[in-house]
Amino acid sequence: MSFFQPEQVSARTFIEYVEYHPALESTNSLAVELRDELYHVAPALVLTDEQSAGRGRGIHTWWSATGAITCSVVLDAHRHGPAIESRPLIALAAGLAARALVAELLPNHTVQTKWPNDVLVGDQKICGILSEQHSTDSGSILIIGIGLNVNNSLATAPDEVRQRATSVFELTGQSVDLTEVLIRLLNHLSHALDQVCRNPVETAQESAKCDRLTGHEVKIQTPTELLAGKCQGIANDGALLLKVGDAVREIRAGHVLEFS
Repeated sequence: MSFFQPEQVSARTFIEYVEYHPALESTNSLAVELRDELYHVAPALVLTDEQSAGRGRGIHTWWSATGAITCSVVLDAHRHGPAIESRPLIALAAGLAARALVAELLPNHTVQTKWPNDVLVGDQKICGILSEQHSTDSGSILIIGIGLNVNNSLATAPDEVRQRATSVFELTGQSVDLTEVLIRLLNHLSHALDQVCRNPVETAQESAKCDRLTGHEVKIQTPTELLAGKCQGIANDGALLLKVGDAVREIRAGHVLEFS
């Protein structure tokens, strides 16, 4: 039995088509595999009850367990996405959407984003996002992969995951209706995508206000170097602003190793 009701998702959100599977290795990977078909039915959602080999940014993976929301939203880049220069902001917009939802589910906790693709409760990760763009036979698609820890327990997670991650269930001791949570998440995402298309600067500024790194010391590994400095916020194009010595560097790709 599925934890989700796909027909409710398509009836009550902006999603036109749901590609549902009880189990998958990765929703993003399947979205890429089916990109030519999904392009014609977008906005589409690839959804699974159980993901065994979720992908994160770069070489990173996303551990998941039954009870989590693991899905990928597929958009026609031209019809549904922002201008090309604003597309780096999509992950930030998705992060704001997930943050808004988690704050509703956990009203007594501090919920923040962490550039470029995480949502934190305190210092523990509750959601990860992976945004990608791929060409199809007819155009190009944007894929927004979301992994949100909802009803799943971290008890069986690897040690390194258990130490730095949490879930709604872990924090409240209660399970919630996954279909309802997914619908709320997608409706928040629809609003966030509208905003990034209309006013990308507003998305960047809102993300800077919510970001756990702003004002804190950060160590970050970029594709070419290891940097340490104080985060000054997020630039209007989505770059992380890091003060290193007397200079403010604009970081457009990197992995945050430490922050304090």
